[in-house]
Amino acid sequence: HYFIQSNLRSMEGPLSKWTNMMKGWQLRFFVLDEHTLCLNYYTSKEKVRKDIKRGKIFLKGAIIGIDDTDDSTFTISVEGKTFHFRAADGEDRDRWAHSLEETIYRPPTLHHSENSPRHNINDLQRKLAEVNGYLSLLEESMSGMVQQVSIYLLLISSNFTKQFQLLLYC
Repeated sequence: HYFIQSNLRSMEGPLSKWTNMMKGWQLRFFVLDEHTLCLNYYTSKEKVRKDIKRGKIFLKGAIIGIDDTDDSTFTISVEGKTFHFRAADGEDRDRWAHSLEETIYRPPTLHHSENSPRHNINDLQRKLAEVNGYLSLLEESMSGMVQQVSIYLLLISSNFTKQFQLLLYC
């Protein structure tokens, strides 16, 4: 029997994965990796220890679906593909669905540290100052360009006026 390790930040344990009509449901051992936003799966717990993956599902932008007709199944839909899973029971399915959703929908900066919200404000303030600096440079550059275009237009119009006057005198 497999041990299910779970919290809001990561989860691992057995699930059955629908493979195809020939093989049907296959028991796999899954490890939710919140840092890479992947659900890795293995054919056994031993292969988890050796890190011999059977496959992985990239979770960025994924949608978790709950099947109302069965209390133990759920789906992950991502990039046009839908993966079907069956947990041991409804409670296990709900734990998996909740952990997956928490991982998928958590902002990326919150994946790494409990202190991230404070760091995020400092990072945001630093980025805002940087953006303001670039905005000032852009405004200066645009001002210089506007002056150059104005001078160019004056020269062209002055040149045009001279040429027009020459035509009138001829």
